Amino acid sequence: MSEVQTVLLSMLSQSLFNKVSFFNEADWVQLLTEADGQAVTQLIYSVIDVNKLSEEEAIRWKERSSAHLANNIRIIHNHALVHEWMTDADIPYVILKGCASASYYPNPVYRSMGDVDFLVPTVMLEKAGKVLESNGLKPWEEEHISHIVYRKKGMHLEMHFNVAGMPEGKAGELVREYLSDVFEKAELHELGNGKIMLPSAFHHGLIILLHTCHHMTGEGVGLRHLCDWAVFVNGFSDEEFCEMFEDKLKAIGLWKFAQVLTYVSSKYLGADQKIWALCDDELADELIEDILTGGNFGKKETGRSLQTMLISDRGKNGVGNTGMGTQFVQSINNLVVHHWPKAKNNPALLTAGWVYFGSRRAFRELTGKRNKTDISKLVDEASKRRNIYMKLHLYETKENE
Repeated sequence: MSEVQTVLLSMLSQSLFNKVSFFNEADWVQLLTEADGQAVTQLIYSVIDVNKLSEEEAIRWKERSSAHLANNIRIIHNHALVHEWMTDADIPYVILKGCASASYYPNPVYRSMGDVDFLVPTVMLEKAGKVLESNGLKPWEEEHISHIVYRKKGMHLEMHFNVAGMPEGKAGELVREYLSDVFEKAELHELGNGKIMLPSAFHHGLIILLHTCHHMTGEGVGLRHLCDWAVFVNGFSDEEFCEMFEDKLKAIGLWKFAQVLTYVSSKYLGADQKIWALCDDELADELIEDILTGGNFGKKETGRSLQTMLISDRGKNGVGNTGMGTQFVQSINNLVVHHWPKAKNNPALLTAGWVYFGSRRAFRELTGKRNKTDISKLVDEASKRRNIYMKLHLYETKENE
């Protein structure tokens, strides 16, 4: 961990939990770059003593902060518009992440926003889509396993028909059971001059845990994801949290993951220590290094998406159940089927997909449109990450041991 990263974590603990930051000086240019890479810029700026900055540094931070704040306000407004549209059309919905996560922060507007994610009942997808189109949005031509994108200038919406990170097998069945009353138990929250429907505490905790697992074993998560979990779990006593989550998370194989994330939140972000959050320091150190190395959705490290192909299918059935070679074959097959659904039951088309997408990747590298792949480094980094995630025992339960 670099000195800049140490300062960043210290400042986050001050911003989120009002802990004293222990540092005298900092490389403010590097700190801004690191904060941007971790999607926590506004949180850091909120506790900066501007008197420590040079005039040039102060201007740079203020401009970046203002841009982030303006973006957050715009997206918060978009959340309120979604509520109006869905409510007027009598369509049940809940916000995923975004303002749902922000509602647990000391100052919600400081939580970095990306877009608006919301979940609607599958039977309401067509109706909800027509509502969005009637308000000037157009569907984006890209297939996704859990959502449909709608866009217009200044607005990017992801309308979910499934929660991201849904595991396979028995764990997936249980998660769907846990989420079966997500609309029924949704809670109305005030949002400035508007309103939004947020998941219950249990549903929100489960959703962000699934989402974090999904992206961590994919391109990677940044400190924003860890902050989301830290402020959420910090709001419950040990007894409250265990009563709400322990049995259910053990049943789907995510209790260990919750323990580790909570321990890391306490050790590095200053969240309250929890007696149930058992984790050894070596694993905690490895996980925070992984988060710091990759940054928000792998922004800091090129090649993370390729590493994913050797690690798992985004953790849906755990990590380490197959060798890296077998996992690579499965990942390429999944890639082909994602783009060419008919290839799922057509071996010839699947083979053609390998040739097509492999050739396309090679051509882009040769023409400089993509960075050239260092195979040796790719395998080494994927193996390192894979070994960390295996220690989390994702989706491992007594039933499948």
